[in-house]
Amino acid sequence: MENRVGLGWVGREWGALPLTSGREIFEQQAAQGYYEDAASTGRLFQGPDGVRWSVVELARLRAENGDLPGARAMMMRFAGSDPGAQIAEAVALVQVSKAREPVETLVIDHAERPSAN
Repeated sequence: MENRVGLGWVGREWGALPLTSGREIFEQQAAQGYYEDAASTGRLFQGPDGVRWSVVELARLRAENGDLPGARAMMMRFAGSDPGAQIAEAVALVQVSKAREPVETLVIDHAERPSAN
C-alpha cells in the first residue's frame, strides 16, 4: 500500500498525493517563502507524526530563510508542547549554524554567587 498525503491535483485529476510529492511541494513552498501555503500543505499529511514534522520543519525553514520573527512566533504558538520544544531546538541549531544572531545564554550574576570560603 502506497503512503498517501491527502487530496491534491495530480496531473489533470484530483487525487491523493504520494507522501514524497507532498513533502517536496511543502519544502518548495517553504523555501520560496510561501509559509501559509506550506502550512496548508503540511496539514494534509496523514497522522500526527506527519503533521508534527511539517510544523517543526516549517519553523526550521523559516529560520534558515532569515524569518526569525516568524519562526519565533511559531515557537511561541506551540510553547509547552512537544512540537514547541522541537521548534525551539531546530531554530537554535539554525541560529548557531548560521551565526545570524547570538544564542541567548543564561546570565549569572557572580556577585550573588556564594563564596567558596
